[in-house]
Amino acid sequence: MILLDMMNFKIFILNIINSFYRLIVSVSIGVLLGFFFGLLISFLTSMKFMEKVLLFFMSIPGISWAPLFLIIFGFGNKTIIITCSIAAFFPFLYNVYHGLKEVKKEFDYLGDIFEYPFLKKLIKIYIPSILNYIFIGLKLSFARTWRTVIAVEMIAAYMYGLGYIIFNARELLNTQTMFAGIFYSGILYFIIEYVIIAYLEKISVFKWGMKEKYE
Repeated sequence: MILLDMMNFKIFILNIINSFYRLIVSVSIGVLLGFFFGLLISFLTSMKFMEKVLLFFMSIPGISWAPLFLIIFGFGNKTIIITCSIAAFFPFLYNVYHGLKEVKKEFDYLGDIFEYPFLKKLIKIYIPSILNYIFIGLKLSFARTWRTVIAVEMIAAYMYGLGYIIFNARELLNTQTMFAGIFYSGILYFIIEYVIIAYLEKISVFKWGMKEKYE
């Protein structure tokens, strides 16, 4: 039975909170760094070269970094968050970089006409122009990071986390807890994707006509 009794459900809530905390911290770090470096390299390098480099790093599964950071930092949140931040970093970086390269030169000239400084041009022109790319990057970052959080928790968490209890339940042959962990991990990501991100899209890119919603 996937839905557990009240006592076990409370334990699952505690583990869900820990996994969700790791997800939010990791995505926040990855997205902020991804935006900064995406902005930086979009004005410094050629598109063709950087796409190959970014696609190479994006092809590396997030879990692949975990053994390295386990050796350096040991078990715990530091290893999990650093590994998961890398998982969030590259998809967002790629989309910001690609979006900025696609911004029409007319928009850039418009900022020059109004004599906007770079920061104002960034806020008034660049970010609104690539908002659709930002949401795509955000979706990919959340999806990739959530999978990585669950996977890394299985090997690097010393207590708490959905990945931790799924792996721990395997050792105890507790299939009920294993299925419950899998079920709740799916539910949590469903809420993130189809409630939180969907709402943000609804009040921004859909409202402004930058993206059509197909029912």
